[in-house]
Amino acid sequence: MYFMHDGAPPHFARIVREYLNEQFPGRWIGINDAPISWPPRSPDLILAISSFENEETLRRLHFNFLRMIDFYINENGGHFEHLIKSQ
Repeated sequence: MYFMHDGAPPHFARIVREYLNEQFPGRWIGINDAPISWPPRSPDLILAISSFENEETLRRLHFNFLRMIDFYINENGGHFEHLIKSQ
């Protein structure tokens, strides 16, 4: 399992990075000193998407992305994890 950091500046505190290194050694994605670099607005994202060979996978990805946006909007930007688990 990999963890992708959300990019929020407060989450780059040393204690957070240490925790991620313990829980996901070499398997977390972020900026600065993350083991796997994923700068915001990276053009690599386009390359990653284009590497999908299965069109159905892209359709499911798109559907789930839109679903997450709907949850986010319906919760006024608040937490919505409880809604995902109940679906």
